[in-house]
Amino acid sequence: MFDGGKIRRLRMEREYSLKVLAEKAGVSTSIISKVERNNVDPSITLLYKICNGLNVSITELLGESTNTSSVLRKEDRKVVSFPKSNSKYEFLTPIHNGELEMIQIILEAGQSDKKLVSHTGEECGVVLKGAMTVILEQEEHILHEGDSICFNSQIPHRFINHTEKQSISIWSMNNQQQK
Repeated sequence: MFDGGKIRRLRMEREYSLKVLAEKAGVSTSIISKVERNNVDPSITLLYKICNGLNVSITELLGESTNTSSVLRKEDRKVVSFPKSNSKYEFLTPIHNGELEMIQIILEAGQSDKKLVSHTGEECGVVLKGAMTVILEQEEHILHEGDSICFNSQIPHRFINHTEKQSISIWSMNNQQQK
């Protein structure tokens, strides 16, 4: 389960009330309070909204900035599962608040959440195994093994697995957060 205490710590560092963060993230104060107290397991969509409200990347929110090395060993990778989205994020770069992040995204079959997210930066991804649909606003792009895509992350988007088999992709994200 996601540690909601990290959201609370980041919110307090910025001296945001629940109401201020809720307004910035476009969600209710109630849901933020529940996530902070670990009473609810947030969806990836909700986490992206909270990231936007806190002005942090998803990697900063989900990871711990303990690795100062440029090398990240496979056994040391941070993996976060999102049961509601039927997906798993495996961080491939050390978490040290840099501008470039790489994530392996595993989408299991049967995924149906099509809520779009947006955030600052750019993304580029390649499908390693299976197939997936990348939704960019109203457009759906079906990608197969070896296919790639690049887009501005401010375009509302979503990754879904439209197949009956697992999909694995690698994503590079340049998170240009306004500091």
